[in-house]
Amino acid sequence: MVFAKMGTTVGLPVWLYYGVPAVLTWLLPSVFRMRGRVVTKYVPVAVLVAPMIHVTFSFVLGWKEYMLFIPVPSIWELIG
Repeated sequence: MVFAKMGTTVGLPVWLYYGVPAVLTWLLPSVFRMRGRVVTKYVPVAVLVAPMIHVTFSFVLGWKEYMLFIPVPSIWELIG
């Protein structure tokens, strides 16, 4: 998320700051030579954790540009 925030600030192309982390996430099983049983646990966790990370950064830091489809208020907006 920090890499993506820096990428948007500097003006990097979207494919770079979203695509590279996504590809790395899906290549990790082959890089670490995970066995089938571990991969079957890794894939659902990777799919579920990604939105949770986006919601957390939006809620805690107020970084709205990553949650375009789901409006998540930041804690600072809720406090006042």
